[in-house]
Amino acid sequence: MTAWRERVLHLAVLGLLCAGLQISYVRIQAEIFAYAGVVVRPMGGFLHAWGWILALAPGLWMPLRLQRFSDAVLFYLYLIIYIPFQLVGFHYLNGDLGGYLPASLGFLGVFLVTVLAARLGTRPLPGPALSFPAWRRLLSGLMLVFVLIILRTRTLSLSVFDLSTVYEQRILARAEAGGNLLSAYAFPLMLHGVCPLALAAGLALRRWSLAILAVACVIVSFLAAGAKSSLAEIVLVGFGVYLGGRARPRPSVVFPLLLGAILGLGSLAYFWIPDIWLHCIFTNRIFYDPVLCSTTFMAYIKSHPPFLFSDIGGLSGFLYQLGLGPLADLGKGQTVGYWSSGNLDSNLNVNPWVSGWLDLGPAGLALVAAAVILLLRLLDGITAGKSARVVVPMGFFFGFLLAENSLNALVTNGALILWAPLLWLAPDLRQEIP
Repeated sequence: MTAWRERVLHLAVLGLLCAGLQISYVRIQAEIFAYAGVVVRPMGGFLHAWGWILALAPGLWMPLRLQRFSDAVLFYLYLIIYIPFQLVGFHYLNGDLGGYLPASLGFLGVFLVTVLAARLGTRPLPGPALSFPAWRRLLSGLMLVFVLIILRTRTLSLSVFDLSTVYEQRILARAEAGGNLLSAYAFPLMLHGVCPLALAAGLALRRWSLAILAVACVIVSFLAAGAKSSLAEIVLVGFGVYLGGRARPRPSVVFPLLLGAILGLGSLAYFWIPDIWLHCIFTNRIFYDPVLCSTTFMAYIKSHPPFLFSDIGGLSGFLYQLGLGPLADLGKGQTVGYWSSGNLDSNLNVNPWVSGWLDLGPAGLALVAAAVILLLRLLDGITAGKSARVVVPMGFFFGFLLAENSLNALVTNGALILWAPLLWLAPDLRQEIP
């Protein structure tokens, strides 16, 4: 298939995903979450065309192959964050046309600059690669240490599979972790730092014991903290292993179709069973939650002063756990969550770009966009020469983390401080893949 035909097919599949997202929002999302103020706002032909044109425009220049770390990150952000915002952001902004139009154009500009900068070429940063047996033992040992800490300090609950109890388990988990450094950081370091890398390597190299251990640790994390994202992690890493480095099946076509299948399964379960579990765990958590959080922050900052970096997020929490400083009264997520819901336990996820906007407005957005580009360039260098079937799933997972963490929170909560060095130490797994 010629490049232009694949590009046309890519755009056609993206169109199907866009249609599915809009239908799912109107028929399911707005119905389930009407109690939380999720509504369908009237949209004329101009707004429908605007959303679709801006949603599909990056499909004209996005990479069609997933080879580098940044390819996977940007492909994920495009399908999971960018497209849903362009299509349903107007509804989440309560029909605020003056907020939606500039935001959608700004999002297009930032995304375009990031994609172009990431495609400038990669300077490899080779590390002191371990042998594969030593690297596998390191991953397994870290997972076992972290899971033992969690089992000793956290209460596991099977009731979290009933979504109505998830938030109760989260409150309990925060209380159990308070003042305990090991308990507080064992969870993100295991769930975000080691498990996705071990799962990717285990699946790609068919080292099933490593993959099973990683899945078991993810499930323990879900039972301990009620983090719905932990289950989505397994799916994303599996997709990345399957698509990484392949020319066939074409990632530009298959990944949107796989996401569409998730959307369709959630819809079928809702209409036929009826049950909202699949929709809430996957469709809402992956596609709609980031849009809801971003638009809520946008509504907040219109009537409040900027944060000016007074919220230092993960650093504040880290110093508090060490007993070296007070815990910040409320972070951005909790401040805006309390403002929007009146519930102090509400803590909205904030991505780097929104966080920069909350701190310094357009200047903060530009500063964070530049920082993200530099970070992607660094991670491309660290992962150069590694197997795409391990690098791509980690790129998908990092895109997932970028969608819901500020840059400083990525260091600890996103466990960048751990998985980036582990990936740098990884051997050339291309020789190990069967």
